[in-house]
Amino acid sequence: MLDITKQNIDELLDPTCGATVIGGGEFQHTSLLPFADALRSRFKVPPPGNLVSNYSFTCLSDRPQRIWEDFSTAFAQDLNNRLLPQLPFAEQLTFDDLYLTYYPPSVMGVGCHRDTNCKGLVLAYVLEGTLPFFICKDKDMNQPQQIIVQPGQILAMRAAQIGDLPRPYHFVGEVKDPVLQLGLRQYINPNQ
Repeated sequence: MLDITKQNIDELLDPTCGATVIGGGEFQHTSLLPFADALRSRFKVPPPGNLVSNYSFTCLSDRPQRIWEDFSTAFAQDLNNRLLPQLPFAEQLTFDDLYLTYYPPSVMGVGCHRDTNCKGLVLAYVLEGTLPFFICKDKDMNQPQQIIVQPGQILAMRAAQIGDLPRPYHFVGEVKDPVLQLGLRQYINPNQ
């Protein structure tokens, strides 16, 4: 079971925050590392755009392996059992987008943005390194709140369709040591 506290619920429901760090509980990040390492040759850099993007990634949903499917199913089931009674989700969590992200050392990992096509929760399970995550008031990164996520911890961030609460602006700040994370998302419109 995940280590979910009242503080986690309060932070997710806080209109000025919307993100929290959850303990991994019985989910062992170290058992996923060999499977993630075996996929490093598939990592690609995102196409250039307006957003600072100092990372590489690989989608696991394209060619899912049993380990990732089993993990995401167990993860979603635990979250649904623990969070549905406490958060105004529109529906149960079912993660249809699984991906690994690698952040090398850089001044900024990814620029300020909001996730647009996601609902429920966006999760980042840190497998290696320390994720320097920030929530902020707006696109100009005003009033940043730093959230440090250690290996074995999960960053849970509010997405769309949790009551009428807004999706938080967020960014990954200065990455001092390499970070490897497993991302889990649920799309509003999966084919977009």
